[in-house]
Amino acid sequence: SHTDNVFIISLKSKKPLYLNYVDGVEAPQDGLGGELMKLLPAKSLIAFPLIIGNKAIGVLTFVDINKHFHLEEKDIEHMGQYVTYIVSAIRNAKNYKEIQEANIAANNANKAKSQFLANMSHELRTPINGILGLAQLGKKSEDQKSIQQYLDKLITSSHILLTVVNDILDFSKLD
Repeated sequence: SHTDNVFIISLKSKKPLYLNYVDGVEAPQDGLGGELMKLLPAKSLIAFPLIIGNKAIGVLTFVDINKHFHLEEKDIEHMGQYVTYIVSAIRNAKNYKEIQEANIAANNANKAKSQFLANMSHELRTPINGILGLAQLGKKSEDQKSIQQYLDKLITSSHILLTVVNDILDFSKLD
């Protein structure tokens, strides 16, 4: 459309846009593009869209504020090769950042798993120690009333242990 500036046209077409003679209609008048043109009043410019995959992520623009430069198709292609390197560097930096974030997430998950296992080992040891202690006391006792009390406590501790084990199994199903 007539309101699109050179940056927008380059982004939409996903192709370089070369203007040997920049005039007020083609140059952006407002927004960031307008501010850039005020700071760098271009006589000539070439805008390269930065494409990763099939998505435009930005525009790299070269301007000459002193004179009009003349570029041939081979010059534009040559510059485009360097822009390809820049896009690769951006993609690599993005991939590196994603890998770093994934490593941080994996380390955090590993710490959480270690903490969970430490807590679970404590939760399992407590009723197991109770069961073993009560079983040893019951084995040594000859008093039927004491043995009955030990068996009742054994059953209670066993139910607690079973609940903890079931919670662990439920948790592992979620994982």
